[in-house]
Amino acid sequence: MPPKTDLSSAAETGYDARRKRKVDRERQCLATVDDLFGHRCAMRQTQTRREVEAALKARSDDIYADFLLPFLRPNMMVLDCGCGKATITLGLAQAVPGGRIIGVDLDKGCLATARGHANLLGRENLSCTVADGRRLPFSDETFDTVFCHSMLETLGDPENAVAEFRRITKHNGLVGAASVEYSGVIFGGKKTDGPVRFYEIRQQVWRDLQVAEPNMGRRLRGLFEEAGFRRSRRRQPT
Repeated sequence: MPPKTDLSSAAETGYDARRKRKVDRERQCLATVDDLFGHRCAMRQTQTRREVEAALKARSDDIYADFLLPFLRPNMMVLDCGCGKATITLGLAQAVPGGRIIGVDLDKGCLATARGHANLLGRENLSCTVADGRRLPFSDETFDTVFCHSMLETLGDPENAVAEFRRITKHNGLVGAASVEYSGVIFGGKKTDGPVRFYEIRQQVWRDLQVAEPNMGRRLRGLFEEAGFRRSRRRQPT
């Protein structure tokens, strides 16, 4: 007599086998999705790094801080006041290996971007904090060098910021500052009326809206001498 077949057990066994195959397929699909997602993330990270490096190249330290770079040395303590997204600061960080560079700005969004870029590029010696250049949260004679680009012209009282620079800079330290000077813009060629008019309007708009002082460059030397700096050297952009 043939053995009895337990139909319920057979059905359950068949169900379990089908379920297992389904689960295995789902796992395989999930693994594939995870792999693809990870690959896309890696691609996106590469693109982001490329974008950051492109931004650094467009606003690099060897262009915008070339007057300061010859004075930077390893192990220095450097402040970038008004660093924004730190496109220049990130380059300066490479110029002081073993040292530390701090970027300060009032724009929290820009500083968040700067921190992200520093992490992405591995600039471990760069940190950022919110601070007003006229009331810096640092002790006297903290920094070997202070850098300031396109910030003083945005202040109604730049002399207070320059006084702070002197306070936080070490004895025999250095401050490097750059500010816009629209009167020094020279146009060449035959058709210059349009660009000249553009900058005339821009200067007027900046002053009317209190965006910035378009002729701060001519005031820099006087500001630093009045703050008590012993030597000041003015350099025209090349």
